[in-house]
Amino acid sequence: MNERFEDALPDLLEATRHVPTLIFIDPYGMKDLTAEKLAPLLKDKGREPTELIVRVPPQLIRRFVGWLKKKERDARGKKTAASFRRLLDELHLDTEALAQSLEEDPDHGVNIHELLYDYLKLFTMRLSYVQAIPVRPNYYATPKYYLVHGTDSSHGIAHMNDIVSKAEDDLFKETYMAQERGQLSLFDLPQRIVRARIEDAEQMILEYLEQVGEAGYIDIRAQLALRFGPDLRAKDHNKALKNLEGKKISRIDKGGRIEHSRYRLISS
Repeated sequence: MNERFEDALPDLLEATRHVPTLIFIDPYGMKDLTAEKLAPLLKDKGREPTELIVRVPPQLIRRFVGWLKKKERDARGKKTAASFRRLLDELHLDTEALAQSLEEDPDHGVNIHELLYDYLKLFTMRLSYVQAIPVRPNYYATPKYYLVHGTDSSHGIAHMNDIVSKAEDDLFKETYMAQERGQLSLFDLPQRIVRARIEDAEQMILEYLEQVGEAGYIDIRAQLALRFGPDLRAKDHNKALKNLEGKKISRIDKGGRIEHSRYRLISS
C-alpha cells in the first residue's frame, strides 16, 4: 500500500479486525508515533487479539528535548524549537516540566529512561501490558533504539519476556567471547548478573494475590514479566511459585499442567 501511514492505518485495522494480528511500526523519525497518528490504533477496541511492536529511537527524543533549553536563537532557531516542542507535546511528554528541569540543571540533561517511561503511558491507556525492549550491538552498549511491545494478552507478555531473556543471555555470551577474542569455550563463560532474585518474585506474587484474591498461572507470570523484565523468566517464575505453594499460596484447579493452574493466597 503506497500511501501515508495515517491514511493506511484505518483500512488496515478494519481489514484485520476479526483475525489475530501483529502490527509492527518501523517509523522514519518520530512524527508517525505521536498520539494523533496512533489514535486509530490505540482507540480501536472490539478486535481479535492484537500485538503491537513499535521501534522508538531514543536519541531523537533526547535531541528534541535539548531544544527546550532557553537560549538566544535567531528566527529560524526559534521556529525549530517551537516545532520540536509541539512534537514532544504530541508524544504526550510534559514539555513544561522538562523545560524547567533543563533550566535548573542544564548540564545534567534528561534521563532517556524517564522520557521513555512517560512516552509508554500513551500505550498503557489502551493496552494491558507494555514493555520497552532495548536493542544494542553488544551487552554493555547504549541501546540504539527500543522496541515497544504492547499487548492485551498475558500469554503475549510472558512469552515475549522469555524470548527477550534468552536474547539477553545470548548477547552477553557473544559480547564476552568477543572481549576474550574467542579463546574461552562456552563452558567457561560466567552468568550475566541479574538485578532480581527469586525472593523478590515471591514477594511480588504475594502482593498480587493479596490484591486480586486468586489468579491464573499465566496472569501471575505476566505481572512478574512486567515487574522484573528479562531478569527473570519461566523457570524463575515457576521456582517462586513452587517455593510458595503449600506455605503461603495454594494451587487450585490444577488441570494436570501448571499452565492451567490457578493460585489462591493462604497468608502473606
